[in-house]
Amino acid sequence: MSEVNAIAEMSFHGEFDHGVDLQRRLQIPADWRPTGPNAKFILLPWEYPAGFCIRVLTPAKLDHLLKEINALPNDNPRKAQLKRYIGANSSRVTLDKNGRICLPTGLSEKAGIVNSAKLVSLLDRFEIWNPERYLPVASDDQSVAPDANRYLG
Repeated sequence: MSEVNAIAEMSFHGEFDHGVDLQRRLQIPADWRPTGPNAKFILLPWEYPAGFCIRVLTPAKLDHLLKEINALPNDNPRKAQLKRYIGANSSRVTLDKNGRICLPTGLSEKAGIVNSAKLVSLLDRFEIWNPERYLPVASDDQSVAPDANRYLG
């Protein structure tokens, strides 16, 4: 399977509310889990006006992003900065046999995730939110409904 097909096949849909246990383990919806042993996700902090959440990428999505960054000219100082920022601030997590990931302490603290989390689809990636912090974002997202309907035809 080509990388482009792998990216196209992994999609996420819907919103889910899940508890987070004392070890910061979070259940990933069954439909959102990659197949195969040692399935991994890449987690990054993502900032909105409402605060931080955790942006979740598949390894294929990260590979696609790195190809875009690597295509920048080597004399572009932003190339190394982007790689350094993403590398230093990202975490690779593996799904356990029960379909859970363990949220790294720093990321969960920055996102304000303690006892519960809201998982929100972005179609080709997803975000993990503190449920209260997500409320104004969800409200703001409603403003693009007419545009979304035009895209959906």
